[in-house]
Amino acid sequence: MKKKSLTFIVTIVLMLIPGCGKADKGVKFSIPETVVEFANWKSSGSIQFKVTKISQQDSLTTSAYPEARTQKAPAGKKFVLVNIDVMPAQKGEAWVDFSSCSILNKNGAGYKLNLTRYSYLNGEECGVKIKSGYFIARRLPFLVNENFTPSYLRCLGSGDDAQPVFLKLTNN
Repeated sequence: MKKKSLTFIVTIVLMLIPGCGKADKGVKFSIPETVVEFANWKSSGSIQFKVTKISQQDSLTTSAYPEARTQKAPAGKKFVLVNIDVMPAQKGEAWVDFSSCSILNKNGAGYKLNLTRYSYLNGEECGVKIKSGYFIARRLPFLVNENFTPSYLRCLGSGDDAQPVFLKLTNN
């Protein structure tokens, strides 16, 4: 009986660590005049990005490492989940680090990706190597204030020539 109680307590504590009731870390960027339309590919260094879906929800269910769990958004917060496809822009292999991704509103203010929540949702660390000819699909979870309206996803590819790209999050 004691072992089950201890396991339950540890599970509850681990579920609270990624959120801790606060929105993800805030950021501010200038939005360039040209941005990539929803569902179009854009290169940044040796990586190409494409947003395929965006959703907003009150809870986030992970089915990956270490076990299935549900994290409920605290009062006044919501989850914004962005599905993204990523592939190399050139022949060979490319390295992508999702820790550079941020979600922004129309003024350029927004939130950085929470790496712990990303790892729980996708079952892997934020850095991934991709072979040319293949793409990977990942889900990027952001915990934001409930009045936040996402407009752009800012991503940075790899390589010395990588410049940030801003992907529109709506079809309008």
